[in-house]
Amino acid sequence: LTEAFHGHDQVLVLETGRNAGFAAGINYALQHLPLSDFDAVLILNNDTSLPDGFIEILSNDARARGLHIAGPRIHRYPETEKLWSQGSWYNAWLGLVTHRPLPLPGNIFYLTGCCLLVQRRVFETIGLFDERFFMYGEDVEFCCRAARAGLKTGVVDAALMFHKTNASSINNSFFYERQVAVSHLLLSRCLFKHRSAQILSTCIKTAMLGMRAMLRTLRFGNLNAPKGLFSALSQTVSSKDLPPGL
Repeated sequence: LTEAFHGHDQVLVLETGRNAGFAAGINYALQHLPLSDFDAVLILNNDTSLPDGFIEILSNDARARGLHIAGPRIHRYPETEKLWSQGSWYNAWLGLVTHRPLPLPGNIFYLTGCCLLVQRRVFETIGLFDERFFMYGEDVEFCCRAARAGLKTGVVDAALMFHKTNASSINNSFFYERQVAVSHLLLSRCLFKHRSAQILSTCIKTAMLGMRAMLRTLRFGNLNAPKGLFSALSQTVSSKDLPPGL
């Protein structure tokens, strides 16, 4: 990348020297940008494809609607007719992700970190991404924090992009299973203010994740899911750097 963009002053290639995870990687870039020079920042995965005019459509519509955090309609690639994300709902009690809110308390609307157009005001108001999330869940926590601060989040349907899903992880690998479980357990600590609610949510999610692990064991014929869950539980129970709740 450094060689490819050599001589292009408008492109800055940053290197952390290690795989710090999604949240820390994005924060590293934001901390090295002169944010005061920009109205907004576009956070974009590298496993995506953008049609011509995408950024203009996304930014113009977001500005017209007063959105502080905006996301596009995302289809799969190469099955470009299949919808992948149009905003999602996360249930903080059960840890379920759905396209519509469940008829239960604890539903949180969020946009995937695959593509986010974030106004500078958002970072100035709520700060950066929570680096305790290595992969998955940081977008839920970020959007929840923004909503609690009175900031508006929404989808721009006219802005369409394509995502090569699962390009950053191998489905059912131990790494993938562990990161999924860790993110759900950390969200129980982040999304609830009171300790009793955090504990109850963690217990419910542990049961849900246990059932998920059994189903994935039968589906894939290996123990990566239960091993990942056990490792995640060990980390979240022993870690001293857990979020105390917002």
